[in-house]
Amino acid sequence: MVEQSITGTNPFTTHGQLKAEIKSGFFGTAGALQSPDFESAPDKSACNFEPIPEIIEAVGTAYRCVLFDVAYPYVNLTGSTQFRLRFTMDDNDDMSADLFSFYSGNWTSASQNPRLFVKYYIPPTP
Repeated sequence: MVEQSITGTNPFTTHGQLKAEIKSGFFGTAGALQSPDFESAPDKSACNFEPIPEIIEAVGTAYRCVLFDVAYPYVNLTGSTQFRLRFTMDDNDDMSADLFSFYSGNWTSASQNPRLFVKYYIPPTP
């Protein structure tokens, strides 16, 4: 994912680590964003975001999130899987909005769109 804009203080510097939670299906009752999505329990913690140094120089700040092994069973291979992002700290108590925006999947420039890379391997037999 690539940085689009920052409002206020960059939350990556004040709100701790950015994490993703996974839900097989939907967090709420539908694929569209709705209020229950923020209250619904995740299936598991999916991954922690980290900057990608080799991409930062080319396109600006970019981040990756490699799924934890425990999250794999919650990837729905025939339907929807949702991820919810959150920082470890919900607020830095400075009484102002701190927002970090990523380019969305429907952004007009495909070079800025988030990408999903799936890598797998077949372990050698003993």
